[in-house]
Order: sequence, then structure tokens, then C-alpha cells
Amino acid sequence: MSIVVANRDGEAHLRRLFDALARRTRYQAFEVVLVDNGSSDGSRGLFDEWSGRKKLVSNLQNQSFSTANNQGVRAASGELVLLANNDIEPIHPDWLGFMVESLATGVAAVGAMLVYPRRRKTDKPPAHQDLTIQHLGTGFQYSKWGVRAVNNGSGQDPLSIVGPDLREVPAVTAACLLARRTDLLAIPFDETYWYGSEDWDLCLRLSNRGRIILDERAVLFHHEFGTQDRYMNEAWLAERTKNHQWFNDLWGPPLMRKLRIEAAKPRSEWFFRGDNAPSVCLISEPDGWTHDFASRLRDQAEILGWSVSDEQRSCDVAIAVTPPENPHWFGSIDMSVALVVDQEYEWARSGNLDAAKTILVPNRVGQARVEAVWGSGIAKTEESLNTLDSTLFSDLLEVVAPRPNSMRIGVSTCAPNWNRARFWGDTHLARGLMRSFRKLGHEASELNASDWQGRRAASCDVVIHLRGLTRRPAARGQWNLLWIISHPDKLEPGECDDYDLVASASRQHAEQLSVELDRPVHYLAQATDADTFKTGFHDATYEDAVLYVGNARRPHRLAPRWLMRNNRAFQLYGRL
Repeated sequence: MSIVVANRDGEAHLRRLFDALARRTRYQAFEVVLVDNGSSDGSRGLFDEWSGRKKLVSNLQNQSFSTANNQGVRAASGELVLLANNDIEPIHPDWLGFMVESLATGVAAVGAMLVYPRRRKTDKPPAHQDLTIQHLGTGFQYSKWGVRAVNNGSGQDPLSIVGPDLREVPAVTAACLLARRTDLLAIPFDETYWYGSEDWDLCLRLSNRGRIILDERAVLFHHEFGTQDRYMNEAWLAERTKNHQWFNDLWGPPLMRKLRIEAAKPRSEWFFRGDNAPSVCLISEPDGWTHDFASRLRDQAEILGWSVSDEQRSCDVAIAVTPPENPHWFGSIDMSVALVVDQEYEWARSGNLDAAKTILVPNRVGQARVEAVWGSGIAKTEESLNTLDSTLFSDLLEVVAPRPNSMRIGVSTCAPNWNRARFWGDTHLARGLMRSFRKLGHEASELNASDWQGRRAASCDVVIHLRGLTRRPAARGQWNLLWIISHPDKLEPGECDDYDLVASASRQHAEQLSVELDRPVHYLAQATDADTFKTGFHDATYEDAVLYVGNARRPHRLAPRWLMRNNRAFQLYGRL
């Protein structure tokens, strides 16, 4: 076996680790591979004093955690490799033997229980108390970027773990992770990451080769962030943000879908969610029947172990009985449910019906009213809204849970933000597409430029970008479709390569691009939303009338400019 330790100026931590490996580790069939990232302290001299088998990988400057550990794995000679932070400290002498024993057939990686030995000096007030659990495996929860990993058991008393056992988890921290060298060579760390998110990514990829196991018998202290505290600054925080974005580009869509599925299941069946209880926001009026309605839902949710709030903030599910004040917030929630029991016109006018992932009405009368003011074939009838029985909250969760054959489709425009989107012509095309996808049984989400790298986009299985003024960064974990509907001259070199399918609203442009790109570019003409533009009675008075739909802009667009130059009277539906 090989123990790979990445280190930079961590002499004090190495001294404690080496002492524990020598004195408090019964399993001694290992070598130590130190990957030193240009240390200027006594780390090298301390390693020279290590009397056991050892190898040194010397870097002239600091390397990322991913790069350093990949170097160590390549240099290792053992069939098994333990990735170990320099700031861990074994407690039980059989910790390593337990982990080796747990790396059985069908298991790809094994992690350990990590305990806080003392509070971090940088925590004001301290986030965790001394001698409490830091890590008992990793689960996932929502974040501004999509998802983030959260340690299970954090803050618990280690003595509360009755009957230490093995548990399967989605991921474990690489502060102490045991795997086979062949697996780590075939599936190495992604070196795009710089100290953060790389171990979550590694475990999710290793899980294709076997289960990820947390061995509760292997207990170690973790003097967290051993040598990183001194390097925490704005540049470091910027790298952490890039790590989260890169992780969510690949893992955001599948993980968020798994979290949505698990939200409708009992706590005993949660896996990717780990110890993280889901949360629901209930939006209603401050008093009256909608408040009573929300109160019943609150009681039912709390019985099931959910966290409940009436504030418009980040949550797993948002259930609105009245239109929320902020439709952009409503649309950003992964499962947003509009219960349209009345106020159909107010709902339609507010924009919340386009923002909601699911629209429920109590009966066919409610469905007809929604159809009349907003659109057809989208609202679902949920008769339990009439009875308010004790299973209503559970019934709602089952309705909003993703169906096996459905997709979540994001329709992206170049509108810079939600406030300007309603004056952006492409927005109305996007919303018409969304309604059509919903009629086919899929979920749909509107994305503007402010949503491109956040939770809203990360929840989508497919993103269709209506290419106008701006290029959108495509995510790795989604199907990406580019539909060029305007400004073909602004298409950037190599932009189409980011997309799985490319289409143009111009037949001539599609044929030209097909030749230039040496790949099929489809001709896809823009269409009219038949639910919005309906054919009415014929009136001869308007046969010669001209209607221009769109913002005229200054300088004026070609069509209104031509009309004015030729003294043609016309009506404008839009802004000058």
C-alpha cells in the first residue's frame, strides 16, 4: 500500500501525522509518498528522517490538490493507495486495517469518520464545537451554482454513533480516501480544479466502478485546512467559485434531478440528500383562507421532517397559493408549484405562471379559466385541492416529482436580466416554446443572461439557446442546442462546436454554415404561438392596416424605417 500526502509548508502537521503513522497505526505494510509543493520550511528535512519506506515527488512551486495527488498515485508502488491530507491524525490503531478490509469486491473507494479536534481560529463564532464529527460521508444540497456537497453528521457527537458500521454514501472527502491504484490511474483527479470540489467529482466518477463506502470504524482527527488558512484571500475565493461552476457544469443537472426525485420519498430512502432535510417555502396572503390553506400544508410538511418557511428564499420546493411578488425567484426554485385556486387573471399578469414548474388547479372549471387567460393544456387538475385532507402535501410532492420519460428543458435568451426580459422580443418566443414543451409532458424553464451560470440553468437536462446578441457558455452535463434566430454576423468562431445541435432560422444561412462547419446545420423557421395569436372574426376595415410587433429602437429598425420613409401608416405593438 502507498499513502500519498500532498504538502506545502506543513512541517508541524507532517510531524504529527508521521508520529501517528508510526505509533498509532497497527497496519504497517505501507510506503509514504510525499508530494512536496515547493515548501520553504523544514518539511523536506522531516521527511528525510522518516525511517519507513518512502518516495519523494518534488515540485518547484505549488500545484493543485488534483495535480499533486495524481503525481503521487503515478509514483506509488502499492496496489492500494490512501490519499491523505497532511493535517489528519489517526485515533484508533486499527483505522487503516479497517479501511483495507472495507475495500472489498464491488467497492471503489472507502472514506473515514473525521472529527474536529478543536475549533478553527478563523471561525467567529466557531461553526463547530471541539470533538464533534466533521465528516461522515457526503451528501448534496442546493446552492447558488446548482448543488454543493455537505458533510453528513457535521457537529454530532462521535459517541452517538451506535454500533460502528459501513454505510454507502455518494462521496467521501479525499482528506482520507482509500482506493485501488488501477482505478485512480484510470479515473484520476480532474486537474481543472484548484483546491475544492475535486474529491466530490472523483467519487461520482469512481462510483461507476463500485460503491463508495464510509467506514465508521476508521476514526481520525482532522485539523481542517492545515496549511490553507494562510492563503485564503480574494484570489483563493475566486478559484473556489470557479471550482463550483466547473463541478456544476457536469454534475448539476443529474444531481439536481436526483434531489428532486428524493424529495418525494420518505427520509429512509434519501441517498444523495444525505442528512440534509429538504425545505419548502409556502407563499400565501397574511390572513384569510389562503393563509389557513398554507398552515395545513405547513403542519403536514413538518410532520414529514421538512423545514418550512414563508419567506421567499432558497428552498427545495416553493408552493404558492397566491402569486409571489418576485416571479424570477419563483422560477429559480427547482420545484415551484402554483396552486391556482382563484385569481387566474392576477396569476397570468404577474408572470408567475410562466415561472412555475408545475401549475395545479382544483377542477376542470379552474383549468378552463387558466386556459382562457394564459394558455391551454398546461395546468393539471388536482382534485385533492378541494378536500385539503391530511395527505395533501405528500400528494403534491408526488405530482411535482420528475417523471421517468420527461426532461427539464431550459430556453435561453440574450435578455440581460428578468426586468428587461419582458421588453425583449425573444422572451415571448421562448415562453411560447416553453408552453409547447409543457404540453408534451416536459418541464420548462426560462433562462436569461443572469441565469446562465447558476442554479436555474444547472437544473436543466437540455438547454436551447436562442442566439441573438450574445454567446452563452455551454455546460458539459447538458444537451446544448443552438438556434440562431437573429444577428448571424455576431456568431463567434468555434461557438457552434460547443453545441450538440445547431439550427438557423434562415435556410440560406443554415446551408452556408453546414459547408463552413462540415456538419449538419438544420433549417428551423420561427413560428407563431397559436395560443397568443388567435384568429378572430374577419373585418374588412383592417384589410390594408399594417401592424408592427416589436420595439422600433433608435436608430429605427429596417421595417419601421421603410414604413415611415414610404409614408405608410402603421400601428406599433412595442416601444419606440
